[in-house]
Amino acid sequence: MGLPSGPSSSQGDATMATGPVDNVILLADCYKTSHHKAYPPGTSSLYAYFESRGGRFPYTVFFGLQYILKRWLCGPAITKEMVLEAKEVLGTVFKRDDVFNEDGWNYIVEVGNGRRAFKSGMCVVRRVNGKEHENAQNICFRIPCFRQRHGGRIPVRIRAVPEGSVVPVRNVLFTVESTDPAVPWVTNFFETLLVQVWYPMTVATVSRIHKQVIHHYMSLTHDTLETVEFSLHDAGYRGVSSVESAALGGAAHMINFKASDTVAGSSMLRKFYHLQGVAGFSTPSSEHSTVTTWGREGEAQAHRHMLEVYEEGDAGCVCDSYDIWKCFDDVWCNDLRDLVLQRGERGGCIYLRPDSGDPVEVVLRCLEILGQSYGTQNNSKGYKMLPPYLRVIHADGIDYRSLRDVLECLKNNGWSTANAFFGAGGALLQRVNRDTQKCAYKVSHAVVNGEEKEVYKEPITGTWKKSKRGRLSLQCDEGVYRTLEHGQGDVDKDLLVPVFENGELLKDYSFDEICQRADISPQDIDIMEFLDGEKFLDGE
Repeated sequence: MGLPSGPSSSQGDATMATGPVDNVILLADCYKTSHHKAYPPGTSSLYAYFESRGGRFPYTVFFGLQYILKRWLCGPAITKEMVLEAKEVLGTVFKRDDVFNEDGWNYIVEVGNGRRAFKSGMCVVRRVNGKEHENAQNICFRIPCFRQRHGGRIPVRIRAVPEGSVVPVRNVLFTVESTDPAVPWVTNFFETLLVQVWYPMTVATVSRIHKQVIHHYMSLTHDTLETVEFSLHDAGYRGVSSVESAALGGAAHMINFKASDTVAGSSMLRKFYHLQGVAGFSTPSSEHSTVTTWGREGEAQAHRHMLEVYEEGDAGCVCDSYDIWKCFDDVWCNDLRDLVLQRGERGGCIYLRPDSGDPVEVVLRCLEILGQSYGTQNNSKGYKMLPPYLRVIHADGIDYRSLRDVLECLKNNGWSTANAFFGAGGALLQRVNRDTQKCAYKVSHAVVNGEEKEVYKEPITGTWKKSKRGRLSLQCDEGVYRTLEHGQGDVDKDLLVPVFENGELLKDYSFDEICQRADISPQDIDIMEFLDGEKFLDGE
């Protein structure tokens, strides 16, 4: 029976401890506090979008927005106490009292007894969908505009691609639009928070690139693909900047693989993505301290002890505390040989872990030593396999490039990919930043004094930063993704779906459906062509 899932709610009661900041108004860059006065007078609507403008990888796996929405923005997110605290803090930051928008935030906090007209009661619109209304010179097109009073709920509408979607770069991933003309500035105020989706999205992408590499070599050298999803172990918990990073990055990796020591990822998924049980699995394994405390002369006894205290199932043993080759030759192929064979008779497997050296050379040599001692059999594709009770796992210096090099070496030397497992830490969860995929959030449409305006940037000193214009939609026709600008998209084909509006979560994705969307597919990029292209760009 699986473990019960953690609490999960579309209205934000599934929260982790918020840590040093629990005031939503303080989740933005300070200078954004001043922007409510900087927009043109008469601005009543702002519309922004988020995309990967390019970057290291040709696609992104979209993931993590639901976590941000549930944790921070669902339900009444703003209180009077928050407004007072933010007023004090930001007034001190700016050393002046005319920056913080106390009236605007209090307006969002207010709970009304019905709705009353805002300002003159009408918003005048002379242009509709970018075109002048046919009777604009004689008659203004007028839309009733009400003072809405939100009870602390954030007045924005968010549309996004379904989480788990694999989308080529340079396409819109979500849009944000203010829903109350009294506070249009909220759209870009929440940029700081919403853009943090870059982290889980990028880790999910990096992890999937690793999976494509393993999938490629497993397809070439092994009978089945059953072990692919266990072939890359997340060992990055200690290497990230925070527990929240571990939870988000760990969860992102679990979309692609089921091997992980970063249990915080499962905790996050149980609370925010309806996970039952856990999504990442591990096995009892030694570390250097559990070996070196026995002393150099006691290394064999340390490994024997590990196998005896965990005599059933699988076990992992780190082997490079001193002389890895002596450990393999003398300990595993001689002193502990009987224990290894007995483990195999009981259906268990021992994962021997080298943890230093050039992984290309080390993994191959480890397999050769074990193969000479325990024998091998060729699988249906002609590649060597160790007995099922012995495998090698290497978790030092592994990224998607070194992974390719190791697996290419094994293939060239007649070994199946299925003999080797890998672990990744900092390269998986920490060696990324917002520019890995060039993530950006930009306003592309506004309504000012009743007139719709397309908004964009086009810096001559950074042409790649040119932004999109107008209202956007995302379509996929015959396998080709396109972002349509200027409000020209087909509503029936738009892949952006409403996920949030005025404090309410409209879509609540499960972890299982996210994994299904992100799975390897025949439409994927040619991973070897991509890696070869990277080598060319790097001058290798």
